[in-house]
Amino acid sequence: MLGFLTVLQYLTLAFWVGGMAGFLLIFSPVTFQQLPSRSMAGGITGAVLPKLDAIGLVSSGIMLVVTIAQGIEGGFRGIDLIRAALVIVMLLLTLLGATTIRQRLQAIRGRLPAEIDQADAADPNRKEYGRWHGLSMLVFLGIVVAGAALIALSALR
Repeated sequence: MLGFLTVLQYLTLAFWVGGMAGFLLIFSPVTFQQLPSRSMAGGITGAVLPKLDAIGLVSSGIMLVVTIAQGIEGGFRGIDLIRAALVIVMLLLTLLGATTIRQRLQAIRGRLPAEIDQADAADPNRKEYGRWHGLSMLVFLGIVVAGAALIALSALR
């Protein structure tokens, strides 16, 4: 049974990290380049983010259960604790992005014109939006980097 759970863990991790990396490196940039307005691109990418969050929440649950099961069966090693810590970091970053950061971005976005580029560059709301969006990108990147580290460590188990 543990063999099945280990395979499920690897598949889940690959799906989660691959989806995040694909969104960050391919989908989002292409969407903003190809659509006629930034607000359209933002609307589409914004609709995808909650789905990625759901994948992250389910995946982190599966991965924590499997990591604990592996530790119980084979004795907890340092690498198991590091792997569990990385999953927890990924989970916390997912929650931070899905709640605090996204809610803040939506509130600020409501104070800006439909096309954000129409707002004056000196507009405090536009500047604040830019800072929160930058933080959002760092959190997203943090999930991908932690996931890549987790994949590398999983190969060492």
